[in-house]
Amino acid sequence: MDGTEQTQSNTDSARKLSLTEFLLARIDEDEDAARAAVEVADKQHAWWVDGPGSTSDKWWVYATGENFQHKAVADHIARHDPARVLRECEAKRRIVAAYLAERRGAGTTAIYVGDALEEVLGDLAAPYANHPDYRQEWKP
Repeated sequence: MDGTEQTQSNTDSARKLSLTEFLLARIDEDEDAARAAVEVADKQHAWWVDGPGSTSDKWWVYATGENFQHKAVADHIARHDPARVLRECEAKRRIVAAYLAERRGAGTTAIYVGDALEEVLGDLAAPYANHPDYRQEWKP
């Protein structure tokens, strides 16, 4: 975690984020990291794996130019390229927006749908369980 994330975390903890605020903040961080990776990797949005070749016994992840001893590591990194992360961020934002829209509906149906979506939000938050602002009450 870099200093920026720590400052954000301390700010978030001081006022106890709601589940939706927590998720949107983490989605923003994921999106920022993906966009930064695109900048570093010559603005290429697709990453792929190649190797080993005649000049190296390593597996390469393109567009990063990084090499790895094990193909499984390279495959994992390439599968989580910035374009995929950006699509996942957008999908997660749509789910959070659907939850918020249902909660604003305030009818009986909205309450049941909102409750179901709240469980989904807990599932979406679970990968961030090691974040200092994650609350155990969100655990699925």
